[in-house]
Amino acid sequence: MIRGLKIWFSKHHTMHRRAYIRGLLVEKMARIWLQSKGYAILAQRYVTPVGEIDLIARRGHTLHFIEVKLRKTFEDAAEAIRPFQQKRLQRAALYYLKYSQFIGDSYQFDAILAKRSFKMIHLKGVIYPPLPRNFL
Repeated sequence: MIRGLKIWFSKHHTMHRRAYIRGLLVEKMARIWLQSKGYAILAQRYVTPVGEIDLIARRGHTLHFIEVKLRKTFEDAAEAIRPFQQKRLQRAALYYLKYSQFIGDSYQFDAILAKRSFKMIHLKGVIYPPLPRNFL
């Protein structure tokens, strides 16, 4: 029984680690892709007390808070951005706005969806509604 549990735990741990590493890889690829499109990357894996933001980028006078998702299909990746995760991203973004030196006209929430083949699409302004700065 214990041997079976050890094998299950080891296999589960290995699968979880592989998913984590693939996630890091797709975030790095998304960062490079955005830079090639003219975005300045301000932060990657920005952690706050209220949540984490995968990428924070600036293009022109707009700040982009970006959630990166890797799944088997684009549809699965889009469905993985649940409402509670959207709220957490919004709270983390407002935390960033409150404590950063960002001076700009606007900000928006984007998503980069990736398939297992690492083909990516960038959806702009997909998380609504953006909250006012004085929300915190």
